[in-house]
Amino acid sequence: MREYRIGKLNGRFVVMWNEADGKRRRFRLAAHTAKEAEREVRDLILSRTAPAQGKTVQQI
Repeated sequence: MREYRIGKLNGRFVVMWNEADGKRRRFRLAAHTAKEAEREVRDLILSRTAPAQGKTVQQI
């Protein structure tokens, strides 16, 4: 499982993680406080790790 870290870059909150190929990734958050950043990161992780949904109506 990836290790996600919250940090600051140029005065803004970011989430950072390392990909399997060793590259570091950063994503800028809209949060203005540390608590908001934690909530936003939790939601981001859940959306990235959620299993793929079934077929769409168009595919059926």
